[in-house]
Amino acid sequence: MRRSWSNKNVDLKLLVDRIGEYFKIKDFEVTKAETENGCQIFAENSPFFKINGYVNVVVEGDANNFSIIVELCSKGEGNRFPSVMLTTFFGGGFFLLRNLESREAWIMLEKELWKQIDKNVFELVGSAGFS
Repeated sequence: MRRSWSNKNVDLKLLVDRIGEYFKIKDFEVTKAETENGCQIFAENSPFFKINGYVNVVVEGDANNFSIIVELCSKGEGNRFPSVMLTTFFGGGFFLLRNLESREAWIMLEKELWKQIDKNVFELVGSAGFS
């Protein structure tokens, strides 16, 4: 999911730090990297949110016009989930149940993360140039 903000004058470095802190509080392993247009955060392996894959957060733009992308990426090959019939046939539905639990955890995490991001943006309005 992607959201955009304009005319907020937000210190993006501070925003990225706060998003990273959120993941650390939830015991994710966090990696930050600078990109050509902003910053990227990778978060994975949380005992609180047992998701298959890792969370990719991209913050792009400048203090007055920026966007944030939050997505779940799978490890390995592609973002494909195995078919329901195949997972039910092999393993008696174990893999199906695991996938459903992962999706439920992702929905909860995404909802909570966007609330945190909105809160951080609100708190940081006008912060660019003051840090």
